[in-house]
Amino acid sequence: MKADLRLLNTRPEHQSKKLTELVESIGGSIFNLPLFEIQPLQFEKPNLSSFNYLIFLSANAVNAFFSGDSEINIKGEVIAIGSATQRALKNKNIQNVICPMHFSSEGILSIPALQNIDQKTILIVCGENSKSLLPTTFTARGAQIKIMICYRRILVSHDMEIIFPQLVVNAINTVVATSFESLSQLVALFHAPKHNQWLMQKKLCVVNEKMKMEAIHMGFQSVMQSKDATDESILAAIQY
Repeated sequence: MKADLRLLNTRPEHQSKKLTELVESIGGSIFNLPLFEIQPLQFEKPNLSSFNYLIFLSANAVNAFFSGDSEINIKGEVIAIGSATQRALKNKNIQNVICPMHFSSEGILSIPALQNIDQKTILIVCGENSKSLLPTTFTARGAQIKIMICYRRILVSHDMEIIFPQLVVNAINTVVATSFESLSQLVALFHAPKHNQWLMQKKLCVVNEKMKMEAIHMGFQSVMQSKDATDESILAAIQY
C-alpha cells in the first residue's frame, strides 16, 4: 500500500468527496482540481412506463434525470453503463438494474436482451455530446429510440500560475482521470512545456482500456487502469 499517496483528482467538485475520504482514510492526501462542472439542462420528461428499455450512460445522467422526483414509475428493463451508474440508480430505489460485462457502449450492445429489439422502445438518458453508437445500432436493429439529454459539462477555468506551484508544494505523485473529456482537458491545461513535463512523469489512473491506450499515446509514462469508475475501484488501483 502506498503510504505516500498524494493524489490529484480531476473529478467534478460534487463527485470528489467520497474519493477524498477514502484516500485520507489510508493516510494519503488529495488535491482536488475539477476540470468540469455538471450543469443540469431543462427537459420534458417522457412517460417512463412507455419504454421497454431505459438506458443510463452515467451517474450524472441518473442524478440530473431524476432530480426532485419522489415517485418513479418504470415498467421496462433498466440498464446502466457501469457500476457507478448502477449504484446511482439504486440510490433512487431502482432495483434489478442490468449492467454489461464491459462498462462501455459496446458492452451495452452485447447484452443478450438487446439483440432482438425490433419494434421495441428504448430511452437513452445521457449528457451532451454523447456517442452516437447506441442510437445508430439500436435503430439498425429495428428499435424506436428516444434520446434524453439532461446535462452538460462546463469547463472550469484554472490559473496555472497559481495552481502549479501548489501542486509542486503538495508533491503530487498520482493523477486520476475518469473520462476522455477530462483526460483531454487535463493535457490542455498543462500545455506549457514545464507543466507538461511534470504531468507526464506522474502516475496516471484511468478507468478503461481505451483511455489507457490514449494516455500512453499522449505521452504519460506510467498508466494504471482501475476495474471501473467507482471510487473504491480507483482507490484499489492507485494503492499498489
